[in-house]
Amino acid sequence: MRAMLFLVGFLSLPVWSITTQFTAEELALLTKRYQQYSPNISSREVKQKLLEEQFLLAQANQYQPQLVVRLSDVGFSTDYHAKRYLIDLLINEITISEPTLSAKVIKTYNSLWLKNMLGTYPNTGELQTATRDKLKALNIKLGSFNFNFDEFYHSLSMQSRFKLHQGDHNYLLAEMKNWLRYQYLLTQKTALAKQGYQLDHLTDIATATIVSPAMRSYFGISDMMHSQSALLQELEQTLSESQLNQFYITHKEQFRYSSEVFATGAIFVDKQSADDFYQLVQKIGFANALKKMNYQDIFAQYHNRLTRNHSRTNWLIQSAFNLAANSLSTVIRSPDDQWVLIETGEKKQDYYSSDSETVRYLAKKSLAKQQALARYQQAKQQWLKAL
Repeated sequence: MRAMLFLVGFLSLPVWSITTQFTAEELALLTKRYQQYSPNISSREVKQKLLEEQFLLAQANQYQPQLVVRLSDVGFSTDYHAKRYLIDLLINEITISEPTLSAKVIKTYNSLWLKNMLGTYPNTGELQTATRDKLKALNIKLGSFNFNFDEFYHSLSMQSRFKLHQGDHNYLLAEMKNWLRYQYLLTQKTALAKQGYQLDHLTDIATATIVSPAMRSYFGISDMMHSQSALLQELEQTLSESQLNQFYITHKEQFRYSSEVFATGAIFVDKQSADDFYQLVQKIGFANALKKMNYQDIFAQYHNRLTRNHSRTNWLIQSAFNLAANSLSTVIRSPDDQWVLIETGEKKQDYYSSDSETVRYLAKKSLAKQQALARYQQAKQQWLKAL
């Protein structure tokens, strides 16, 4: 069953579909794929994952339709990713002819042609209208297929487009072959159906797979690099002081920190001296080694009791706090190219106060994520029940 979703307010975008039922053959194929990375995953678990990703695709259609077109301005189009996914998925299930390019195509669309056609890569990333119009009208005959250069160009990432502007002939030929592989795949639609594979179903699965990570980030239930969920930020603003205080009480042990550490240390101008001192400490202890070598204890000025206030601007003290209690460091290289050895004693533990920035920051992040996950699970279950 394919439920059609019409995007109100986005009439210029295509209508996308989702798949909520899979053939036994499709499920077996996807289970085999998942088991390449998770050997113990069952077909039932795979079905649940596929349905969840279709839910995320439906949500993308409704709330983030631009993701179904392109995940980011600088990346490949979602359609480009989905086609590559399908080829990889079906390459062993059906014969896909190895693409070949004619000598004429290889000779004509060379490095010089690319540079003359595209010119210098635009600073804005957008082609001039005249160039764009030329590309729209350019249909290159690849066997029995018409390869529209404008559609191809705008499916690529910014980096890949830049390659074309630089005259990367080999990249163009490789992408032409990738495009042909998908065209060959389309010609096998009937043969695939006879094996139990609906290409429309698999296309929905591929698209959902591509879009799902970004939608999970959008809903605030997982993190993506360089991405921040606006929904999480909104939820953080709704949290009350009572909720934050209760979180602190419930999770107080998470807010323990080392407030003081007893430490001794020595600094050396060369590594050999530091290594020799390290060996001596192993034999007679740090304090005795300091006396024997007549070295100064670098933490004596603090009476060897270091606090977090000291550590804010002193990397030596930060290094002491980074060590476990009652431990001897290895030889450490300092920012000014000296060598340091530190031994710690007991550490004093304390708790951040409930109104500290650290507590409030972590409490807001955690509570907002809990609420986001609860809302997500509720919406997903309602969607599944409505199928």
